[in-house]
Amino acid sequence: IAQSVTFGVDVDDLLELIYTQMKRVIPLPGFFIALVNPGAHELTFRFCVRDGERLTPAVPWPDSQGLGGYLLAVYLGVLGRQVRGARESVARALAHAARVMWRIAALSVVVLGITTVLAIPAVMTVGALSFFYPQGAVFLATLTGWLAIGFLIWVWFYLFFAVDAMVLDDVGVRQAVSRSVTLVRLNGGATAGLILLTLTLTWGLGVLWEAIAASTAGTVAAILANAYVSTALAAASLIFYSSRWRVLEQRIVALAAASGESSPTADRANPSGE
Repeated sequence: IAQSVTFGVDVDDLLELIYTQMKRVIPLPGFFIALVNPGAHELTFRFCVRDGERLTPAVPWPDSQGLGGYLLAVYLGVLGRQVRGARESVARALAHAARVMWRIAALSVVVLGITTVLAIPAVMTVGALSFFYPQGAVFLATLTGWLAIGFLIWVWFYLFFAVDAMVLDDVGVRQAVSRSVTLVRLNGGATAGLILLTLTLTWGLGVLWEAIAASTAGTVAAILANAYVSTALAAASLIFYSSRWRVLEQRIVALAAASGESSPTADRANPSGE
């Protein structure tokens, strides 16, 4: 890819090359590359692959300005209120959803920025090495790709409850990250089990929904069943975070009372006693 960019190949050929090279590293049954037009607020899908077959480029899609993210935040907010057993006015609920949406966006930007900063030296090294030792560049690119995937999985694992903290406790990005990391450190095995169960049900039932959706009635049934299971999994994550974090707060309060401190907070204390 670095050589092609250097030699100035055609854009369509470059996109095809990106797909081909990435397919050598990870399975890609579905893959697309979209180019954004900031002035017109449009996304143009220049390269689309589904089930291993390239599709005709789609027409420009309008940029929704975050409506989908806002609806997701409202949905999570409703689940969060049910978990807490709280009652809020519609205005407060919508304002809370807006805060959650922007905090999720900020967290995504931070993770993407860190990943990009870490990837730049690797990309530059691979590009320079490709001129002198192409075989080594291919090996290094493959290794870098796997390391990047491992890094993203590691980050996702420790930030698994960050959104739950934003939804349930209305905290900012820094506190949400701190709470998620703390909770995962103290409940690593249980967290891994929850994530494994979530992925297994999501992927396994996804195959079942595709098989059911062979007819119109099956499609409707699959949509309703998927919505039910997805809601149950999201609620399970919220309940897991809420119950474990409340227990942790009680432990911190007890430790602070035993040591004579006043007004302890979970975000400042070290529950492991290190």
